[in-house]
Amino acid sequence: FWLFGQMLCEQTGNVVLLGEYGMTSDVFYPQQIDQWARDYKKLVDTYGARNVILAGDSAGCNLLMATLLKECHGIGALPPPGGIILMSPWVDISDEALLTDAVKKCPT
Repeated sequence: FWLFGQMLCEQTGNVVLLGEYGMTSDVFYPQQIDQWARDYKKLVDTYGARNVILAGDSAGCNLLMATLLKECHGIGALPPPGGIILMSPWVDISDEALLTDAVKKCPT
């Protein structure tokens, strides 16, 4: 994943931040989401939401989506990023998942 980030940085000329998060043996839910939410807020404050593209791989996709669902709606919501990239996402993409309250509240 690190080489992918380096390639993106070199080929696009953009800043690439590869986020890390604590594994479950060290930290427990929702600490990972809180950590990513703080990082996302810093990116939005620094570059503007339209200039931020978030990417995740496998369970990182789940963390990315959970962070956005938490942070991008409600009072004090952050604007959604300019884009997201989900690589081999480990998320629930069933039709029933679209019926949850969190998804219904997301801006379109």
